[in-house]
Amino acid sequence: MIGLTILAPPGWCAVNRRTADSSFRLSERYLAFREAVMQEVDLAREQGRIPAERPTWRAVGIAVTAYWPTQHRKDPELAGLPRGDIDSPLKGVLDALEHAGVYKDDTQIMELVALKAVDHENPRVVIQLWEVVS
Repeated sequence: MIGLTILAPPGWCAVNRRTADSSFRLSERYLAFREAVMQEVDLAREQGRIPAERPTWRAVGIAVTAYWPTQHRKDPELAGLPRGDIDSPLKGVLDALEHAGVYKDDTQIMELVALKAVDHENPRVVIQLWEVVS
């Protein structure tokens, strides 16, 4: 199993941003998040937590825990729950891991677990990856 912690708010994982001409481009926050993923992957490789080369796993399982900095405030029935959709960070995380060379293509992902929580002091995204053996 491989574990990574990205010290960036989950909201930074939003990949696309609509431009004035209605086209899409990668958002500045997402590019910063992707760079943080690359740096964490490089550090994990230096420390031996990730193989120097991309793992040869054919099928991959991933768990993503997004620690949001704020709680839901608009609806009193949702008070105390983390703000933000559970699926918001997923696309950005999966694409950033592919870009960092953790796996060849995100079509290799066969298992996906998404969790969310609140941490006012330390918003982050925690990622665990494992080989899926069928």
